[in-house]
Amino acid sequence: MTVRVSIEIDPVTDDIAIPVVFIRGLPAVSQKLQNRFHFFKGEWHLDLRQGLPWYQRILGKIDNKIVAKFILKETIRTCPGILSVRKFVILEKTSDGEGRLWELNFEAVTTDQQVFVSQAGEFIIRIPGIPIPGST
Repeated sequence: MTVRVSIEIDPVTDDIAIPVVFIRGLPAVSQKLQNRFHFFKGEWHLDLRQGLPWYQRILGKIDNKIVAKFILKETIRTCPGILSVRKFVILEKTSDGEGRLWELNFEAVTTDQQVFVSQAGEFIIRIPGIPIPGST
C-alpha cells in the first residue's frame, strides 16, 4: 500500500496552512486534483510543458467540450494516487453572462483501493468569455 502525504493548503489563501498539517488519503488526493486543475500549461518557468492546456486547448474554444472532457479526465487518471476513473461527467451550469461554469462530477479508484467521489461544488471551473448559447 502506498501512503501519500501532503502538506495541507489553506483554501482561502492558497498557501500552506498554519499551523502546518499533514494530510493523507482522500483529502490529499482531493487537494492534488485541485492543484492540477488550477495549474496552467506554461505557468512554471522551469518546465513550460507542465500544466493543463487551458489557453491552448480549452478556454476560448467554442464547443470544445469533447476535447476538454478528454483532457480533464486524463488529468484525473494521471494524478498521483489515482488508479482509474470509473465515472466522469461535466455538468454545464448557468452563468451570469460572463462565461460558462462547468462542474466536474467523477468517481475514481485510488492506489489504496478507496473510491474518491467528488462532492457537489468541489470542482467548478469558470470558462470566461463564452456565454452559454441562448443566455443573451
